[in-house]
Amino acid sequence: MEDFLTTVIVDVGGHEVRFGTSDSEIPLLICSPCIEKKLYSIKNKSLVEESPWYENAVENGIIKNWSIIEDLMKHFINTFNIDPSKSSIIFTQSLASTEKDKDKAMDMLFDKFCFHSVCITSDAYLSFIASGKSTGCIVQLGHSITQFLPIIDDKPRISEAKWFNIGGSDISKLLIDEVELPYDLDRASPFAQQKLNNFKEKNCFVASDYRAEIEKHASEEEIRPESPQYLKYLKDSPIARMYQRLQKPLSKAIFEAPEILFEPSIAGKKEDYGIAEQLYEMIGSVKPMGYHGLLYSNIVLSGGTAKLKGLKERFAAEIDGYSPKLSKINKDMFQLQQMKNLKFL
Repeated sequence: MEDFLTTVIVDVGGHEVRFGTSDSEIPLLICSPCIEKKLYSIKNKSLVEESPWYENAVENGIIKNWSIIEDLMKHFINTFNIDPSKSSIIFTQSLASTEKDKDKAMDMLFDKFCFHSVCITSDAYLSFIASGKSTGCIVQLGHSITQFLPIIDDKPRISEAKWFNIGGSDISKLLIDEVELPYDLDRASPFAQQKLNNFKEKNCFVASDYRAEIEKHASEEEIRPESPQYLKYLKDSPIARMYQRLQKPLSKAIFEAPEILFEPSIAGKKEDYGIAEQLYEMIGSVKPMGYHGLLYSNIVLSGGTAKLKGLKERFAAEIDGYSPKLSKINKDMFQLQQMKNLKFL
């Protein structure tokens, strides 16, 4: 029998592409699917101004620029000495991907890289089966898309799956004014996105009661210590700016921005329902109805955005209001840091 290398796993996300093998618990390589390009603008006949702009290979869960993914694949294969002809590969795509997108993936993996065997599957599905459950539903809160998928007896019910184009990047966009970034830095650059993500993970939270949190914030008096006298002589100095930044209280954006997951209209999104209503509608579409109790009792949260403080508790509370009375909502839904690498467990 011919010997094969360990199965390669490629998890394509909007914020990062993770490469690994089936025997590795964590990704071996993590890359940004974003590349820098040059934009030239003519100011006058003798002056051409050059500025960078960034193109992301993945938009709303769909691969738009396959050449970027192909280059990342080549880099991984060369770095880890992978022999595609003796390897199988699991390549993930979002539920929003079409049959045409899957055909493009097949062409790349078979024709260009010559893998021995290829499996293209949903990233949400892999996250669910890695949790050890056989029946339930996965809510995958990704970078630019949130996916909902029911699984019954280890089989994904793709026809009842849902997704909407709201994710962590939409939260980050609402935080741009809260993070100090160089004025000439493209907000779409990997550096800017990382700064926004760090701020989001450190400071943002999902309010248990959004209206009450708004009222609390409005009623609180901002108490700021008076600036030291010497700072008036250092108006625009780095020391003065740093002191002002440290004394500046965090705005209500730290809980308003994450609220778009539950109320998309806050950010002017066309989606009518938040994640709780979306999950309720998805479970309601599953037949037979006898599975509904199991689905409500086995909800798995996945994706980097699922790490937001308070999200698990708020989500469980809202879903509890929709679920059948006999269904028990699991308050210990999988979440936190381990969810980021579930596909490699």
